[in-house]
Amino acid sequence: TGSDVLIRAGGSGSGDTIFTTNQSGTNSEIMRLVGDTAHVGVGTTTPNKPLTVEGDISGSTDLYTSNVYVTSKVVLLGDDDTFIQFAEDAIGITAGGEQLITISESGQDIVKIGDGGDVDFQVRTENDNNTLYVLGETDKVGIGTNTPNEKLTVVGAISGNSSVTAGSAGFVVGNATLTTSELDISSGNFTLDVEGDITIDANGADIILSDNGTDF
Repeated sequence: TGSDVLIRAGGSGSGDTIFTTNQSGTNSEIMRLVGDTAHVGVGTTTPNKPLTVEGDISGSTDLYTSNVYVTSKVVLLGDDDTFIQFAEDAIGITAGGEQLITISESGQDIVKIGDGGDVDFQVRTENDNNTLYVLGETDKVGIGTNTPNEKLTVVGAISGNSSVTAGSAGFVVGNATLTTSELDISSGNFTLDVEGDITIDANGADIILSDNGTDF
């Protein structure tokens, strides 16, 4: 027994080994080795794992372990609003107070990007920094661009093997608008150039050619 450290053993039985400090004449327990479980407690007299610590742990190098169990979240030191939070069947990743990613397996499996705020979503690939870009401020989607000016803006060719359906506003290509009932060209000439036959079938109705309101 030294003047500032007390080690007390339990003899031949299963007693605990207790480490204490003496501050101002008062003994304070700092660590306990429980004899019947061989568990070590720091800041606790009832460790339920091989090592149980009640309080903060700090280190200056790496920590190597097979599993880390937390009850709530892992927080970046010195930046309390950047963390990974855990709940039952759910994970949330927050940076700067903005929850950027939510992963949930409760009910419908889902991965959410953003929390309803102004969060952009970018997918980068080998040859394109903007393979997919969702602009949080405007709710617009870009493919091949990070500045979409419509609900969907594509820089590059589009191909498909089925039909494309548009609402009543129709399709707009340059100065031409195609709706379900009309092809309207606001300016310039229109050329229909095909290599085969052209068939116009009004299904029993009239076929009318008009120039500035005059039918002929």
